[in-house]
Amino acid sequence: MIIAVIDSGIDQSDVMLRGIQIKSKTVELHHKNKHGTNIVKIIVRDNLIEQFISIQILDENNKGQLNLLIEAIEYCIENNVDVINLSLGLVSISCSRLDLLYNTIKNCIDCLNDNGRLCVITFHSLEDRAV
Repeated sequence: MIIAVIDSGIDQSDVMLRGIQIKSKTVELHHKNKHGTNIVKIIVRDNLIEQFISIQILDENNKGQLNLLIEAIEYCIENNVDVINLSLGLVSISCSRLDLLYNTIKNCIDCLNDNGRLCVITFHSLEDRAV
């Protein structure tokens, strides 16, 4: 099973991740945000998963761009990832961009489900809007 973590990147030097195969689609972790690393540690702690793809779309300020998220999701689908883990949060976004995000995620879920795969998404908005 291959799990993709679309997040802040994964620190492969973390002691708890020794022996875990992590393919990185992005640059080396260049900031101290450990969210992506912590997500993988939780997954590894509770499951016998040994293969991850780290897709870093967040910068040192924990900010990302919608186009990078879309590219990451498309990469996962093209590379037959079994599970995509996304942790999303929004500060502000236009309605048209929110629609694009919603449609992209819905298409991702539909495509993965059609092929017996899974997309796990946690989402919060600082504006208390439900998506």
